[in-house]
Parts: sequence; C-alpha cells; structure tokens
Amino acid sequence: MKKNVDICIVNRTFWPDNKSLAEGLLCLGERFVSEGYSTAIVFEKSNKFNSEITSESRGNGIQFMGVKKKGSSSSSIIMRGIYAVLFSISVMFNLLKLRPKLIYISTDPPVLVPFIVFIISKITGSKYVYHFQDIHPEITNNVTHINFLLYKMMFFMDKVAQRNALMIITITEEMKKYLCSRVLNSPNIHLVTNPTNFEFNQVPVDQKKKGFVFCGNAGRLQLMDLLIEAVQKYYQDGGNLDFTFIGGGIYSSDLKELDKKFPKFHYLGFLASDKCNEITASFEWALLPIDESVLDFAFPSKTSSYLACGNKILAISKPNSAISRWVSANKVGLNVEPNVTSIINCFFKIENKLTKLALNSDFQEKNTKLSPIYFADTLYNLIENHL
Repeated sequence: MKKNVDICIVNRTFWPDNKSLAEGLLCLGERFVSEGYSTAIVFEKSNKFNSEITSESRGNGIQFMGVKKKGSSSSSIIMRGIYAVLFSISVMFNLLKLRPKLIYISTDPPVLVPFIVFIISKITGSKYVYHFQDIHPEITNNVTHINFLLYKMMFFMDKVAQRNALMIITITEEMKKYLCSRVLNSPNIHLVTNPTNFEFNQVPVDQKKKGFVFCGNAGRLQLMDLLIEAVQKYYQDGGNLDFTFIGGGIYSSDLKELDKKFPKFHYLGFLASDKCNEITASFEWALLPIDESVLDFAFPSKTSSYLACGNKILAISKPNSAISRWVSANKVGLNVEPNVTSIINCFFKIENKLTKLALNSDFQEKNTKLSPIYFADTLYNLIENHL
C-alpha cells in the first residue's frame, strides 16, 4: 500500500503543555524534516498550540494532526478512560489517512493506542517503534486493582503490541528485564533517558535554600502517607528546614493541612513545568520517595528534572532498590529506608550538616544528556536506518 508520509509520531500529551518529553518529540519531528523525511505528529491539541507554534517558529514542515483536547487531570477515572478511547479512535483514522512507513508510539495513552497501531501496521504494512514510558496494565493494577478479565484482556493486547514492534524503547534496566520476561521473543530493547525542561534560571549551589522540595504526584506510590507523617513529627520535634511540595494527587488535602499548620511548610498545588523547575532549582535537596514494587514498571519522572535543577536527591526506598542503586551509582544524594524514624533522623542529619556525600559535580555533562535535543538525536539515530 502506498505510503503518504515517512514517519508519524503519536503522543497524546504534546507541546506546549509539556515541555519535557513533548519538547523532545517536537525536536525529533524537526530533525526528521531537516533530514528530508515527510513527518506527521498526531496529538491532543491545546487552545494555545496554534499561537505558540507560530510565534516561536517551531515545527516548520511537520504535518500536525491535532485532536481537540478533552478533559484534564481533575477529570474522573471514567471520563479519562472515555477521552483515551476517543483519542485512540482519532489516531486510527489519522493513521489510515496518513499510511506512514514508520510509526512512533509511546504509552500515552497506554494499551489501546499501541494495539490499534499494531492493527494498522497489519493493514497498511507500516512498521512501528514502541516506547514504554511505563508498563501497562501492570502499573495501573498495582495502584488500583483492575477487574481480572479486563486485566487479562489488556495484558494480552499490550503483549501483542510489544511482540510485533520493530523495536522497543524504555527507560531503565529493570524495565528492560521485565519486558524481556513478559515477552520472551521481544524485539530489541533500547534504553533512552527522558529529557527535561531547561526553561528556568539555574541557582548557584551556595545560594540554594536549605530545605527540601517535592514535585510530582502526591499518591500512594510516592509513599506520601509516610512522608507526611515524617514531616509533621520532624516539625513537632523542633525541625527547622523548609519544605515545598508541588503537584496534585489523593493526598492534596493532607498537604494543605500541613501548609496551614506549619509556617515552614508550603503546598503550591499544580504549576507549569517551567515555574515548577524554577522553584525546584532554588532548593538544595529534592525528595524522591517511591514504592519499590513499581520500579519494574516505571521510573520516577522527576529524576531528570531534579538533576537538571542541580538538586541533591534524598531518595526514600528500600535498600538495594533500583532508585537506591541509581542514587548511589550516580553520586547524586542519599537513600533512606522508608520508615518514619529513619526519615526524621535523616532530616535532622541534613539540617545539622552531619551527612557525608561524595557528589558527582559534573552537572554539565548530565544536563547535556538530559536535553530534548540529545533525546531527539538519540531516537533519530535508532529509527532512521529503518526508513
């Protein structure tokens, strides 16, 4: 079947709402165009997309197939599911129209879009690259137990999409190992670190605030109940460091109560990524709590941002977890066991400057590898030979 475009990138969340991963995908599209490949991007289009893409002269030569954005992070789970299905249907029609030689897909949204791409590939003869940002339905089932039959059906669909991909891309060695065990004859799996947004002012190390910042989802997987209890007892025991939490989640109301109760605790709710990074960069330490049971299926998305912001990282996870090993191997901070007493003791050690750290100070090299352009170039080099 005749192909209308060389490559189509499919990712629901896109620029300018997301200037980390989506910026990297926009750079990828621009790189393909610059090399002479016809390129399309299917995405959910926000109201400000047209004005900003024009004013910043971005995406020249890319065929943007924007689908009107529906819902938000505050939408119910049922409505978010419906919106994901509607987006998936639009992806199907756009791919049948475009008939690309190669399709790039990720887990945004998961399961259904990759499975639709698999079906389209059989109809049109297209090849596809599957980028696992996280692994579904496993991680969803870890957070909210899915109906058994629905889980089995979704698991089967995603295994089929994985098995038939041209190649697989994911983030960590642990995720790679799990994907290999999930599909024994899996295509080649490549590791690529996610990019981050650098549109903020860096703060010199000696001018950073003595305290902690947390940015991300305030949920069960982030051990938020444990962290909230530890912060509260730390202040009750005379602790004097500042804490700032950014983001939403099921523990938002508890964070608001801490904000009211303790003058050195601040909860800011949702913020744009550039504002979030600006605040994060102003702190010496960043908190990275995680339930280690999910690390086969995902990796905390804020690690790249914390590194770019020049934070020391206090990971809260079990010893020898993937996060603990990552912090130690990269010399970017400390790991503390996930119990209230250990966390409080660590807070006081940091406050009283009793911690001994052998930090990797080569942030310039790290930042280069976290840039959206580096991310785009890495993907381009993996994909281009197959066009």
